[in-house]
Amino acid sequence: MRHPPLSPYPPCLVRQRARHPATLFVDDDDRRQLLALLHSALLKHGLLLHAYVVMDDHLHLLATPRTGDGVVRALRACCAAYSRAFSQRHGRPAPQWQTGLQCLPVQDPAYLLGAHRHVERGPVHARAVEHPEQHAWSSIHGNLGLREDALLTAHPQYLALGADTQERALRYAAFLCDGTAHADAIAIEALARRPPALGAAVTLRAPRLSRK
Repeated sequence: MRHPPLSPYPPCLVRQRARHPATLFVDDDDRRQLLALLHSALLKHGLLLHAYVVMDDHLHLLATPRTGDGVVRALRACCAAYSRAFSQRHGRPAPQWQTGLQCLPVQDPAYLLGAHRHVERGPVHARAVEHPEQHAWSSIHGNLGLREDALLTAHPQYLALGADTQERALRYAAFLCDGTAHADAIAIEALARRPPALGAAVTLRAPRLSRK
């Protein structure tokens, strides 16, 4: 996991959905292809990825752009490349993506970890798994120190959780399961249904993390 360079832009919660409520994938090779193409798009368009989850019908990210249009350009490039790769591999048209994407800026760093957790708990909220780490296609494994993930760039708020990888992972694991997760998810999803104006903050409670 890389450490982030400075950016003048705030992190954003980004969700790109399929146009119809159907799976975007035939098998796990498709999911691997999407993540490989996402990695290329991140590097090309200067998007720093902090958390992600690949669900059957959408892609959910927490990322910091280094340019004003970095989010849109990266997601557009990734989705277009995936559609081409899908058609070539399966010999049929790819599932269509929605033309727009949800993008919520997180202006206050105090709320960053709540947004970070919301992405990685997506499969739990969807009742696909009981625990976040049971979902294979997520940044949770990198952020808990369970495996290396080349897509990830650690946000300063995540790095501030501890002096080393082990301490950060332990404290983040505790935060993932504390009692504020459900209320934060409701707050974020309410905003996603009525996206705020550009620059508005995602209103969550700042996490309370005890140091040992």
